Amino acid sequence: LEDQDHWFMAGLHRQVYLYTTAPTYFADLNVDADFDPDTGTGLLTVDAWLGGKAREAGDHTVEVTVEKPSGGAALKQPLSAAFPGRQQPSPKWHVIGDFVWRGARTRLRAKLPRVQAWSAEHPARYRLLITLRDKRGKVVEAVVLHCGFRRVAITDGLLCVNGRPVTLRGVNRHEHDDRSGKTVALDSARQDVVLMKQFGINAVRTSHYPNMEGFYDLCDELGLYVVDEANVECHARQHSLAADPRYQTAILARVQRMVQRDRNHPCIILWSPGNESGDAPVFDAAAAWMRATDPSRPIMYEGAVQLPWDALQGGPLSRALGAGRGFDVPSTDIICPMYPTLAALERFATEYAGSKPLIMCEYSHAMGNSNGSLADYWALIDAHPCLQGGFIWDWVDQGLLLDSAAKQPVWGFGGDFGEEPNDANFCINGVVWPDRTPKPALFEHRGLAAPLAFLGHDRKRGQLKFHNRQDFLGTDALELAWRVHVDGVTVAEGKCPAPKLAPGESGDVPLKWPTPELLPGAAAYLDLRLLLRKATAWAPKGQELGAWQVDVPGKLRRRRDSWPMERVSVSESLEGLHATAGELDLLLDAQTGEVKRFGSRSDEWLRGPVALNLWRAPLDNDGVRLLEGHPESIVPGGVLARWRDWGVAHLHGEYGRPTIRQRREGDVSVAISRQIRTAAGQEIEHRRKLSLGGDGVLWIVEQVRIPAELDDLPRIGMAFSVASECHRVEYLGRGPHENYRDRQASALLGRYATTVDELYEPYILPQACGNRGDVRWFALRDDAGRGLLILPPPGGAFSALRYDD
Repeated sequence: LEDQDHWFMAGLHRQVYLYTTAPTYFADLNVDADFDPDTGTGLLTVDAWLGGKAREAGDHTVEVTVEKPSGGAALKQPLSAAFPGRQQPSPKWHVIGDFVWRGARTRLRAKLPRVQAWSAEHPARYRLLITLRDKRGKVVEAVVLHCGFRRVAITDGLLCVNGRPVTLRGVNRHEHDDRSGKTVALDSARQDVVLMKQFGINAVRTSHYPNMEGFYDLCDELGLYVVDEANVECHARQHSLAADPRYQTAILARVQRMVQRDRNHPCIILWSPGNESGDAPVFDAAAAWMRATDPSRPIMYEGAVQLPWDALQGGPLSRALGAGRGFDVPSTDIICPMYPTLAALERFATEYAGSKPLIMCEYSHAMGNSNGSLADYWALIDAHPCLQGGFIWDWVDQGLLLDSAAKQPVWGFGGDFGEEPNDANFCINGVVWPDRTPKPALFEHRGLAAPLAFLGHDRKRGQLKFHNRQDFLGTDALELAWRVHVDGVTVAEGKCPAPKLAPGESGDVPLKWPTPELLPGAAAYLDLRLLLRKATAWAPKGQELGAWQVDVPGKLRRRRDSWPMERVSVSESLEGLHATAGELDLLLDAQTGEVKRFGSRSDEWLRGPVALNLWRAPLDNDGVRLLEGHPESIVPGGVLARWRDWGVAHLHGEYGRPTIRQRREGDVSVAISRQIRTAAGQEIEHRRKLSLGGDGVLWIVEQVRIPAELDDLPRIGMAFSVASECHRVEYLGRGPHENYRDRQASALLGRYATTVDELYEPYILPQACGNRGDVRWFALRDDAGRGLLILPPPGGAFSALRYDD
């Protein structure tokens, strides 16, 4: 029942303590703080149970005072009620009386007009002081609880909080600390919640067990929606174990304990009876018990819809096990698939005619360099109301610190401690590193989850159009910082208030900026950054919450400078073929035409060859490399296995004789044609033309003909080596963080200066990284400013690393 994807650790992970009570005490307290969105009224219900000496119950009373979020009494008088004593039934009914007696219990209720409703955006908490008094009025026990008035319901097929449909921009979170393992300090949990809020995450799923109690207090206080999940995961036996009657009592007990412990937290909006445990009658029973015990929250369980969803996607599971009972099963109120394809989501949104919303319990597997296509998922979610978001897998890399004294952290994973079996690095799959440093993918999420959505601008009227994505808050707490730049050079900047918009409303904000002057080939952009106007409990003043960019027109100005020209001379030496223009020297292999070096006569900046490259270092989601061929491999086959079979990492070529021409203007060109074979024997036709001009520019034109069977190559590009002194990097492209064609919504076009070492992203298992996209040019220079300037083709990308692929 505990086959979750995390470290299996022995010992006590949570606080354990002993306590004493009075002979009569509070056995349980249940607070239900309902909210009527139509009237703004709060309905408070407090149920109290006594434990201990039942015969004394009638001598005790319970008293409840309610304090507003800002302080001060919310009720003129405290609520008060006596506990009924156990009555002696008549002899005729004494057996029935024994059976129906459930202990001393009482209920207190009150209506509070115009309460502040609790939501993740506005987590207004009321403080309850619940006091137990004996017959003399003496305090026997006092308990402080915080409640939030809110209503969760599925209305017209949509998950609603306080009467409004909400979108869950969620993340799955394991309890993990890189020093203390499964024991997580409250300060660490607070850091998690603060980071989630700062990066646009509004919901968390406690995958896959109830978290420590303090975590829910933090979510109540700072504002996160929570899917509380029971400690049930059959994983490797998910289609058999839960159907075994011997396990039903344990499954039900875990679900019941979770609800009984956590039900007073307003942050919990959904219950989950477990994860990856299949569809079995015990989950119907668990759902029935949860609805009877706590009718205020819907239920979300992926196992109930796994087979019908697989059938929707045409997957192998449904062909082997059937399509299950369909989506309208009693054990879940939410259709919550794992890792759905974009096509399947769109098909569901356009074809499903039932009454349940869809929320992805897991999507966008964040293992290593990953989380591509987030923008595509959110474009679909924004387009279809029945798609109400999802939870990224997962929050934190579960690495364990190997050497606490090391200057740079080194984290271990499965197998690093001699344990067998293990899943290698499969638990290294978070959007933050083990020390909670955000990864580039988390910035992508922030850009897509900003409280405002930028809808475009009207150049003539000088207006920017926005939509307020928030469900409950206006935009008073937000402001915009703007800048106009030409190829990264700022020409104007300033700040302005965000447009005043109600939740879900769209509107304009006026903004005028000067028209910049542009040289031929230059481009001007308007950058917009969304900031907090004042500090909150989870972020300082000025915290960035999102950014956008639009291109703007400019005045074209003629370029007046000229480029010095040198005639190119050709000569041959024992090293090879030289093409020289002034101080520049290009050395080619005389037999193959391959570049051997390029630079000045005193310095070699490019150290050849400039090689055709069809390979990149594999990513974790391409395949778990450390488990390749392992009998316990959890990712058999996959794209990496195909790439290995093709042998595209190692290419072998047959060269023809290069053709050399010198034009009248003095330029020299070299044409190369060759047949390349992969290790598996596929033939690739490769043609290249090199041209060295008198302006010192080396042009390389590539033509590659790929056979149809190589339908999903890792890369088509060029790789070359540069002198190690050229460690300074400057580029005009997307940044400042790592970005890719399918993960660049948060990376703005601009001019950035960095270093080779800073370009490297230290994913715990080394893999392809550091890419920068839509690059117009990039420069690799030494400390004196000498080196190479490279101009990729339009839309090109580059990475510069100290390691080869």
